[in-house]
This record gives sequence, structure tokens and C-alpha cells, in this order.
Amino acid sequence: RMAVDGSVAAAVVGAMAPYCRVLGAPPGSAVARPAGRAQVRLVAEGFCDRGYDRSGRLVARGSPGALVDDPDAVGERVRSLVLGGGVAAVDGTWVPLAVETLCIHGDHPGAEQRALAVREALAGAGVTVRPFAGTGGG
Repeated sequence: RMAVDGSVAAAVVGAMAPYCRVLGAPPGSAVARPAGRAQVRLVAEGFCDRGYDRSGRLVARGSPGALVDDPDAVGERVRSLVLGGGVAAVDGTWVPLAVETLCIHGDHPGAEQRALAVREALAGAGVTVRPFAGTGGG
């Protein structure tokens, strides 16, 4: 919700800023302004197991294409996000997304297999996985 609602974004940033100086959020989200005001580093987050609409927002859960469960498809999306600079939306249009980190949702079955597919796709592409430097905690 914080990606599209400025008041929710401000509340999240206000609550977490005293404890953590870095926050992952979708590129172009409403949280950018409150994060900047609070001097919280915003890290552009890509979602490898969720569908995007043509505007670059996540498709609502329950809608066709909202969840990407197949580990092979997740691996392809990871390569697309990391190496291709974007991803195909559920309607097939190209959505350019510059991301610095990836999210794997653990709230639906198969998360472990999807996480392994992400790691294999990145390793196979020669991408080094590393922690954020200078995050100031969190």
C-alpha cells in the first residue's frame, strides 16, 4: 500500500526510520518523498514472483497473472529484471524497471523453490549477490 498511498508511505517511513536507514520499495513509488525527507536510503525493489501491470505496479492478488509460482518462470523474470532492465507485464507490454534488490514472497506455497530458482538464475548469469553497503542497520 505504501507504494501508492503517500499517507501510508509517510507512516511507514516515520515508524521505521529511527531503527533502519534503508527501505526497499518499488521504483517510482509514493514512499520516495517521505524517505528522502527522513534521509532513509530507498532501494528499488523488483518482484520476481508477482505480475506487473503496464504501469509498473503489481497486479492485485486474485487477478489473472498476479502470482508467478513456476520456479522456471521466476528464474526468467529474475534474469529479465536484473539483466534486461525490466519485465513483461501481464498484458505482454514491456515495463522498464531499474531495480537494486529482489523480493520473493514467502506468503504463498513454494517460496523455497522460487528462492532457489532466483539464486540459480543469478549465479547462472554471473551476478554476485551481496548485502547493501553502509545501510546503517536493518
